[in-house]
Amino acid sequence: MGNRGTRLFAKLYSEFFLSGIIYVGIEFIFRAAVGHKQTHPLVIILGGAAYLIGVGVCRIPAGKHYFWVKPILGGVLITAWELIFGLFFNVYLGYDIWSYSGSRYTLYGQICLEFFFIWIGMMILIQIVDYVFEKKILVNGPYSFRALSKHNTEGR
Repeated sequence: MGNRGTRLFAKLYSEFFLSGIIYVGIEFIFRAAVGHKQTHPLVIILGGAAYLIGVGVCRIPAGKHYFWVKPILGGVLITAWELIFGLFFNVYLGYDIWSYSGSRYTLYGQICLEFFFIWIGMMILIQIVDYVFEKKILVNGPYSFRALSKHNTEGR
């Protein structure tokens, strides 16, 4: 893997774990507020992957008129990921990380309609943060692919 591939992998790897840790923090605060049990460490994987799914959807070139389509698409994909994750870790392996069985409009106790709308809200936030970070900081900043490519070709 070349320098560019290594940097891309490092960027995705760090985004995955940083967003996973942020997700654990948000979940910890939420669970403490409603008096639920502690947060399971495996949600780092859930949160990190959810963020990368969200960023992937945000980076689909679709034009400005699709601002609301991307959060809905991201909400659907992240909810599907939450269902797969929950069925494997909660149902199949029996880790009992979460259960929405007490909520209305739930599927197998692993996903629920309320959190689908929360994921859509998070997608709007991810879309805004990603736009600011990628377009305003990375495009013309010192960590842009343009600047990194220029730096790599100067040494040749």
